[in-house]
Amino acid sequence: MAKKFLYNRNMYPGEKIIWLILATGFSRLSINISNQDNTFTINRARQYGKTTLLYLLEKELRKQDYLVLSLSFEAADEYFESLGSLAEGLSLDIEECLREQNVDEKVLEEWNHSISERFPMRSLGTKISNLCRKCGKKR
Repeated sequence: MAKKFLYNRNMYPGEKIIWLILATGFSRLSINISNQDNTFTINRARQYGKTTLLYLLEKELRKQDYLVLSLSFEAADEYFESLGSLAEGLSLDIEECLREQNVDEKVLEEWNHSISERFPMRSLGTKISNLCRKCGKKR
């Protein structure tokens, strides 16, 4: 099923939406998440609280027992040399997130299976799907 991206969407009372608003001076930055079929974007200039908003969202989701994979591509230029290095880099970053959240050792063992050299992104996708099924947290 195709993902639906929400840009500058109004939020209406009564909708089943989790939404956060971070007041920053006279400006407001908001994101909304409708359900599993929707994703969100944050599009604002520098110094509007995007990073703070994501940090608060991560903190709240962890309190509600969600598994949060917080990834950054800063200083990760080598990830983009090939699909293999991208898949391997993301796999290592996700492993670090899993360890931080005390995921069961059996799940970590399965996560650490090697990534296919021929089909690295498909292999990474399979690992993520298996993680979602077996991690024992909300997703």
